[in-house]
Amino acid sequence: MAEILERTLSACFYGLEKSYPEYLSLMHDLHARVAHNLISDQLMLLEHKPVITYTRQHKHKSLLTNPEEITNSGIDLYEADRGGDATFHGPGQLVGYPIINIKNLDIITYIRKLEESLLLALKNLGLKSLLLIPGFTGIWLKNNNSKINLKKLCAIGVGIKDGVSKHGFALNITINSAPYVKHIIPCGLQDRGIVTLKEAFLEEDLEMPDYSAILMSISESIAQTFSLKLCFKGLYHG
Repeated sequence: MAEILERTLSACFYGLEKSYPEYLSLMHDLHARVAHNLISDQLMLLEHKPVITYTRQHKHKSLLTNPEEITNSGIDLYEADRGGDATFHGPGQLVGYPIINIKNLDIITYIRKLEESLLLALKNLGLKSLLLIPGFTGIWLKNNNSKINLKKLCAIGVGIKDGVSKHGFALNITINSAPYVKHIIPCGLQDRGIVTLKEAFLEEDLEMPDYSAILMSISESIAQTFSLKLCFKGLYHG
């Protein structure tokens, strides 16, 4: 009988203010290698330089200004081969690209499992007022003291090719969303707000953990959810 080998998730933090096209190319390269069983499943973690991305499905429908105005403001603009609608990335936002062989899962089941893993990771850091909303992808903060009582903390937009996931999630840690939301309707949702992890911890009167703890909690939770052994290759030291 053939020995069943435990699958590994190789997680790595690549750093801050990384070029979107450069690391999109790296994601596609790692994706191809995972799909051909040349390397283990991967989790890319990083922050991007300011960028707005839109999808082939929705095109520019969620843009509030024209592309030239966006790029003139110092924000790059690219089409992304993922699901979802327009979103933004930049300093103060942790982006994660899980590149995982999910041939036994359909895309909806994968998204739900990814949501659950991220929710568990954040609750393990001490937050209690986060929730998932049926029909609205992502992680949300319920706030009854605001005119907008549901605010998105973490956006999710994924793609699947050759049974392997690509793209992933964007977790707002300390990012200032103002420069971006004047150009887009984030995720195409006009009646929802945006919140950061720092604001969520303040809301619950808790001290926010350091960056390395956030990275590790997310990596451990994703590995556990998808029954993978975690191998963390890089760690942020500030």
